[in-house]
Amino acid sequence: YYIADMIPYGRETEEKIADHRRMRAGKGFRTLEWYLDLEGKLTAEDAPPMENACVLLECLSNLAANEMYMDGGAGENTAQTVARGVTLLKKKCRHLVVVTNDGFAESEPDSPEMAVYKQNLAQINRRLAKEADRVTEAVYGIPVCLKGNAADTEEAEDTGKAQQREKGRTSMKLITGGAYQGKLEYAKKMY
Repeated sequence: YYIADMIPYGRETEEKIADHRRMRAGKGFRTLEWYLDLEGKLTAEDAPPMENACVLLECLSNLAANEMYMDGGAGENTAQTVARGVTLLKKKCRHLVVVTNDGFAESEPDSPEMAVYKQNLAQINRRLAKEADRVTEAVYGIPVCLKGNAADTEEAEDTGKAQQREKGRTSMKLITGGAYQGKLEYAKKMY
């Protein structure tokens, strides 16, 4: 499954979504466009079967913003709501790859609203990094293993053995980095 959470709002996001759909075409993904309430979607009667599934969730920064600002979103409870939803997703599927952003080193001063958003995203990232088997930061397209076995990452890139090693084991990978650093490309290459 590919859980897409970018809301089609305006020409720019509609073009990004169309590009992502083209990239996924013919690759066996079942796309779930879930913008809010991951936990509710996973516990609904019509929830798709996740047992033994591989899931790519992209991107936590969108999901956090949606929960903070959309009608019906979690508002002040965004960090807890998003983290609980991802934790439940990890329990329901076999293999979970989560893409998030690291926008915390930007030099521009934050507005009060942006400071709250970054605080929520940082809380989510920290909690999920604790739960993840591997945390990788993409830096200029180069994967930097922050948690887990870096040798496994290098070997997997060369031989494609990452999935074989983890067969039958529930796992979660968290991939972070700044904008345009190659996070999604790395996720697709590895998993």
